[in-house]
This record gives sequence, structure tokens and C-alpha cells, in this order.
Amino acid sequence: MAPAFTKAAGSIWSGWSQTSRVNQQTIWANTILPELVAKKTVLSTLPTWQAQAEQLAGTVGYTVKK
Repeated sequence: MAPAFTKAAGSIWSGWSQTSRVNQQTIWANTILPELVAKKTVLSTLPTWQAQAEQLAGTVGYTVKK
């Protein structure tokens, strides 16, 4: 099995460790959970979640295309 991993390791993009990540848990906790507690549906929270996700992605350097 080790030879397969050694061969595959050369295929990994060298910049992988430098990618930014967006913390979806923060968005969920700040936008979805309060709405669910207020008896709203998940579907009704999606526009707010989308806006927050787009904003957060932009702040860490992603380009958001609609």
C-alpha cells in the first residue's frame, strides 16, 4: 500500500495548505439556530445564510459568482 501513497503524494497541489477555509459553523450558529428557535423553517433562513456565507467567503479571499 505504501508505494501507492508515495506515487499519489506527487499529485497533490503544492498550494493546498495555503487555501482559506470558511467556518460554516459560525454562520449556522449565528443565522440558522436563532431562527429555528423562533419556530421558523430552515427554508426561510436560507437567504440570510447565503448572504452570510458569501460575505464570509469574500473576507477570506474567495470570489463569489452568482
